[in-house]
Order: sequence, then C-alpha cells, then structure tokens
Amino acid sequence: MGTMLATARSDGYCYVWDFYSLSLIRKLSYNSSSLNSICWSDTSEFIVAGNDEGQVILFDLRTDLVSCIHEFSSKINHTGFAPNSK
Repeated sequence: MGTMLATARSDGYCYVWDFYSLSLIRKLSYNSSSLNSICWSDTSEFIVAGNDEGQVILFDLRTDLVSCIHEFSSKINHTGFAPNSK
C-alpha cells in the first residue's frame, strides 16, 4: 500500500500528502482551472488530471514536469491509466 494521497482542488492545484502524517509533500498546478479528476499511475510516478477547460494534464513526480497532453472541447470528469498498458 502506498503512503501518499493526492487531492484535486477547485483552484487548479493537485496536492500530494503523506497519508500517515497528513503533511503536504507537493503542490502541483498547470493553470487555475478547477481539477475534476485525478488518478495515480500504477508506479506512483505520475498523476493524470482532468479540468474544466477540457485539458488532460500529466504531473511527473520524478521530475516535477507538468504538461498538458491533450485538450478536448468539454470538461474532463474522469481520468485513468489503462492497467498493464505498454
């Protein structure tokens, strides 16, 4: 079981917390659009998020690189990684 918890916020931030102490580990943002969904990769190296502007955002926790990987014409309500995909 992992020891980190991620939360999506309406101010566009993704917070990463230590699950046991509830201390803030990272504060990540792409823009100020409300994040509606976040999902961890199975390796815990990435978080993918979707926002009100239709953007799919990838947070790389190894390098702190944040990038918009795709834009859709409507808001994103759910994100996820395909299991065992290559």
